[in-house]
Amino acid sequence: MKAQNDKEVKRGVIQFSLYFVTSVFFAVCVFSMFMKTSSVEVSRIMEKTDVYDKTQQKQVYLTEKIDSIFVFTKLLSSNSQINHSMVLTSLANQKKNAMQNLNAIPERDGKLYRKILGEMDVFFNIKDSLQAATYDEDKYRKEYIRCMEEGVIISRRNPISGR
Repeated sequence: MKAQNDKEVKRGVIQFSLYFVTSVFFAVCVFSMFMKTSSVEVSRIMEKTDVYDKTQQKQVYLTEKIDSIFVFTKLLSSNSQINHSMVLTSLANQKKNAMQNLNAIPERDGKLYRKILGEMDVFFNIKDSLQAATYDEDKYRKEYIRCMEEGVIISRRNPISGR
């Protein structure tokens, strides 16, 4: 015995099945597109992370180079027993090496290092001028002290007039 609406029930079941299969197919497509998109996004993030890590390593290396240049510069002013020309040669070589490493870094990432290394010649010229001025000051101070001592000695030797 068949129901009176058997054709409508069959049509409803077939229609439900088509919509269900279409929905499942659409959901699988959306999920696969999401997975593909996220995997591409993750791979791009990893590529950028590698680039940023390499840039950071270069920046750390340059920071160490600048710090060693700073230490050598402090050594110039702290100790008078060292060979200034040798230290200045070493500083020039370190600056040259730092500039070569700086060329491997993009412009915006190495802006501060370029400024520091570019102004280093001015700094060394000022430091040399200060050192020469200090040397001249010490020389004139010693000359002044010597003249004062000679003046005292001469005034002791000469009798005061009128006595």
